[in-house]
Amino acid sequence: YESAMQSLQAQHTEEKSELQEKYNGLVRSMGIEKDKVESTLRDMVTELEESLRLSKEDAMNQLDIMKDELLETSSLLKESKQNEEHSAAVLRDERAKAAAAEELEKKVYEE
Repeated sequence: YESAMQSLQAQHTEEKSELQEKYNGLVRSMGIEKDKVESTLRDMVTELEESLRLSKEDAMNQLDIMKDELLETSSLLKESKQNEEHSAAVLRDERAKAAAAEELEKKVYEE
């Protein structure tokens, strides 16, 4: 009986030791997998952040270009308006001269 008990205890201890080794191996393996997953996720987040930063920079550059184009267009419109006002003033002067010449011509015919 005693020897059978000792034999069972020895077998139990050996099985327990084997299971403990398998458990430790799984824990190590899971730890390695967890580290790989965390590393991969960190890399993906870093790539996304970089992509977003570049997209933001591109958008800011496009906005700067559009702002410059709007300023140029505004300047051209202002210049065009000034030219239009000048042309209108010249036209008024020419009409006034024509009216004065017509008035003078009438006076000459009347005399």
